[in-house]
Amino acid sequence: MKRWKFILAALVLSGIIVAVLANNKRTIEQRRSENVLQTVIPVVTAPVRWDTLDNSLELTGTISANNVVQVASEANGRIVRSAIELGRTVQQGEVLAVLDDELR
Repeated sequence: MKRWKFILAALVLSGIIVAVLANNKRTIEQRRSENVLQTVIPVVTAPVRWDTLDNSLELTGTISANNVVQVASEANGRIVRSAIELGRTVQQGEVLAVLDDELR
């Protein structure tokens, strides 16, 4: 008789444990689904299309010349005409400016 009471008590205890675990599983799944709904992030999409990309950069910095030269004229006078555009690369011996050569 003691054996049957022990088996019956073990079965009742096992049933209670299974019921509590099943209820706990449902609660965990509900909380997980609520968390998933709360973490939805809205996004904006655009259709795919062909387009041209500009290959340019706008940067801020400091530049320096590779070669530094002193420019001086052989004669004194006023510059009448500049023979080059600003920023253009020049070669050795090229005329940079025309001087007023009148004597006053």
